[in-house]
Amino acid sequence: MLMISRNKINLTNIGENIIQGLIRGIGSMMDAVTKKVKEIADVVTNASKKVLEIHSPSRKTEELGAFPVGPPTDETKAISEKILAYMSMSFMKEWKAI
Repeated sequence: MLMISRNKINLTNIGENIIQGLIRGIGSMMDAVTKKVKEIADVVTNASKKVLEIHSPSRKTEELGAFPVGPPTDETKAISEKILAYMSMSFMKEWKAI
């Protein structure tokens, strides 16, 4: 409720109402948000599988992560660049569909 007293506007009250409205709005869309997060996770998983030419991303990522210490190698840089490029293209397709 907007509080006006002697020509003064209570900005604190207005701010609280805005935040409360955002909380309620986001809460009412929780199912849609959850669904979209799952869709994005699927895009990332499928992009990884396609670029790395594998069926299970966990196997290849485990292999790549077996030696996490030290600077990136040419191989890990190339793989990272491929994954990022493919994921960017896939994400843009999904984003345009929203």
